[in-house]
Amino acid sequence: MGSLGRRPLLAWLLTNVLLLAACGSAPPRTSPLIQEAERLRNDGGRAFAQRDYESAARNFLAAAQRHASLDDSPGTALDRLNLARTYFAARNIAAAQAQLDTVLAQASELPGTLRAEAARQKAVLALAANRSEEAQRWQRQAAESCGKDCPLAASLALIRAQIALRLGDEVNAGTEVALAQKLLAAANPATAEHANAARLAGEIAMARKDWNEARKQLQLALTTDRDLGAPERVRLDLRLLAAAAEASADLPAARGSYQRLLQAAEAGGDAEAATLARTALQRLDNSQTR
Repeated sequence: MGSLGRRPLLAWLLTNVLLLAACGSAPPRTSPLIQEAERLRNDGGRAFAQRDYESAARNFLAAAQRHASLDDSPGTALDRLNLARTYFAARNIAAAQAQLDTVLAQASELPGTLRAEAARQKAVLALAANRSEEAQRWQRQAAESCGKDCPLAASLALIRAQIALRLGDEVNAGTEVALAQKLLAAANPATAEHANAARLAGEIAMARKDWNEARKQLQLALTTDRDLGAPERVRLDLRLLAAAAEASADLPAARGSYQRLLQAAEAGGDAEAATLARTALQRLDNSQTR
């Protein structure tokens, strides 16, 4: 999968965001300052969903300041975790790291789930930087902090699967993806995490040259991402489907997927994906004329 490189991994990681935006909120209370902080957090979540990362960051930072003024360590940490996700989505890795380090510096004051989420995000950042051993250490810390019946268990299994795939351990990668899919099976409707699991299962199948399984899993990811209205992940799914078809010498299917990718990329203003698709289509055309 050489030409796929780091971008698909990063795009996959970017889907793991804002899992705590709503569930961390406290019940409605009468304090105007608390109500304002929670409104700012919710506004940040909406802005993030619309990919308005500047507005999302501004709202999460303001919410964190409100909670900090009340000496509310869990509330402040939750806002900073959302802020870290936002910076990561905006490709500001240094700023994301700074927020996570601030949260972890106060870990003793936080519930296990928040400590676990901070460590999970550190693992994600390490993976994005191709530091697999560091990612493994952080995901272990996340699992230890989260404890029994961890709500992040599926996400952590996917991180372990990604690490194993990076290290060429396809057996363990497959085992971890299967665990993630089992944990996710009860959740309805399907979420981005379901698509993540299917996509990673497809990548593992590609590494094994199991093209039928790869096509099945990647098509499942594509259907889920399309239903969720996630254009960046739809482009990633099409890219992987095209690469799998080309690697398996199914050139008509590869051409069709690259053409769909080109259309989706042009419509979404993704110049990198559009260039990749045009180059691939030219390569396929040249192979036919030889």
